[in-house]
Amino acid sequence: MKVEAKFRVEDARVFDELLAANRFGEHALHAVPAEVPRWSWSATNRSVQSWKCPRATMRKSLILSVMLACLACSSRPPNALRDSEAGVLQREFQQSHAPATNEEYADCDSPYENNTGVTEIAIERTPCYRFCPTYTLRLFSDGRVEYSGQASVRFVGTRRGNLDEYFFARLARAAVGIGFFELKDRYTCGVTDNPTVYVSVAKSGQRKIIEHYAPEHGGPQALRLFEEAIDAVQQHIEWSAK
Repeated sequence: MKVEAKFRVEDARVFDELLAANRFGEHALHAVPAEVPRWSWSATNRSVQSWKCPRATMRKSLILSVMLACLACSSRPPNALRDSEAGVLQREFQQSHAPATNEEYADCDSPYENNTGVTEIAIERTPCYRFCPTYTLRLFSDGRVEYSGQASVRFVGTRRGNLDEYFFARLARAAVGIGFFELKDRYTCGVTDNPTVYVSVAKSGQRKIIEHYAPEHGGPQALRLFEEAIDAVQQHIEWSAK
């Protein structure tokens, strides 16, 4: 039984060029069946030409195309190096430090494991003299997200979503790392017309809220970076349709 298929001239040329340039690797080239028909086209009018082949050969051609596409996608970038030279900072460190000892190796934490006891992280930004984003964002350890936007934000109103546990675990470790529960309850300074940020963390049944006025002008730098990290995870939230 004969089947007929049509290919664009551009597809045929790209395929031939990749084969000629050995872009798919030598093993892929050796795997090309000899019976696979070649495409042809008219050089004068660039018209699409059709070709015929048995169904079995067509199947081989399709399988080969998928394999070649996978090999092309998984190929290393053109500037990848397996054994690159040490950088400036690496050389400077190695010159002034002895190799690491067994005692210096610590147990590695899983990026998905939240063993901090933190169950909720929330941030709220208030209005200011001009156009400051005004919203409340609450993140829960089980992946739930609650959002309420009021002004100067892309979405005004309430909505819910889900956040991968990986991002919540990172924020939870950051909260513990900056000593959130040891920080003061309020940070302020003598400027006007600035927004206030309220940050909340719940851990092991304990809940703490910090009032941080004019974060660009005062308060611990670590706290401001933590606030920005909470905002940054919004791009990874999968919002519900309703």
